[in-house]
Amino acid sequence: MLNGTIQNQPISNEVQIEDVESKQKVSFPEANIGGGGSSTNSATNTNLHDGQISNLLNQITNDTNNIRDDIGTLAESNSNIQEGIQNAKNIAERSDMVSVTGIDVDAVGILITAAALVRTR
Repeated sequence: MLNGTIQNQPISNEVQIEDVESKQKVSFPEANIGGGGSSTNSATNTNLHDGQISNLLNQITNDTNNIRDDIGTLAESNSNIQEGIQNAKNIAERSDMVSVTGIDVDAVGILITAAALVRTR
């Protein structure tokens, strides 16, 4: 039973006590049960742990290599995107120059037409 006060508020609550589990479930390396143990058992546990560590290191190495490959692929894609953007900018600039040139030619044509009309009158 939990009884008391917190900031003048009375507390009265029943608390269930949880079962205690073996530390072997959360221990790394695994806890050696049985106290003394033999050197053979200790060597077996060490080899088991070395194998687990080796497997983890291999998995981390593989994951790291996969990430490096993914980064390389992303960098290549980014380069291709940047090149595509630059090409689009170049095309837009050329189109702008062509349209400005077309407008200039139209304006000159209008002026020539206007000058010709003025002279004929």
